[in-house]
Amino acid sequence: MSGTIPEARFRLPHTFVAQPALTCDQMSDKGLLLGQNANREPIEAVYLGKHAETPHRNVWMDTRGAHALYVMGKRRSGKSYTLGSIAEGLVSQTWVHQGEMQPGVLILDTMNVYLTMPFTVEETMSDSSPELVEARKWRLVSENIQPKLFVPAGTVVPSEVTSQEVTLKASDLGPEEWCGLFEVDPFVNPIGHLITTIHAKLTDEGTKHKETGMESPAKQQYDLSDMLDVLETDADVDSFTIDTR
Repeated sequence: MSGTIPEARFRLPHTFVAQPALTCDQMSDKGLLLGQNANREPIEAVYLGKHAETPHRNVWMDTRGAHALYVMGKRRSGKSYTLGSIAEGLVSQTWVHQGEMQPGVLILDTMNVYLTMPFTVEETMSDSSPELVEARKWRLVSENIQPKLFVPAGTVVPSEVTSQEVTLKASDLGPEEWCGLFEVDPFVNPIGHLITTIHAKLTDEGTKHKETGMESPAKQQYDLSDMLDVLETDADVDSFTIDTR
């Protein structure tokens, strides 16, 4: 996975000089290594960019062990772009990922920011585009990364993007999740109490028909129709007011 780190020399649009000089762990290319919590070999790191202060050393992020990373910035300043670059660096097979570890990357993308991640710059931009010119200047090589995209059922996804729908069964949710779905408190709100009662009847206590007295055993697998059936027919649930039900 590790490759020879190329030497990309060019003038940055913004250059700063700070005193005293920044001290930090170093990579094999004399670049800056951020986040290393112990001196370990071989180094595991991903390429972040260049330090804006002269002599514009490469900046790397250590990826060995657990890290908590907080990306800050104003709106449209590049926070999502930065996180996407880190994610792509973690799965890269080129020099931007130094080390032999192959981590799995999970992104919870609630705003569909990373839908274009399966496509290379060459596939989405013209040969003379600023994006492609910039990638070549930084000695970045396109890779055919194929992430797996899971979407909630009913989500509209562009036809060019391959995705797999994800659904949950009613029995996959516990009483706390059901109360959270309806935004009610399970202890204070009558609807929350009703929901927890229905769940307990289905999964633990069993049900008893309010008219026939027929008892049904508890079960771990159930669907929405089972929940509605308990709501409408169970003797104990019938004690809740009609407004709550």
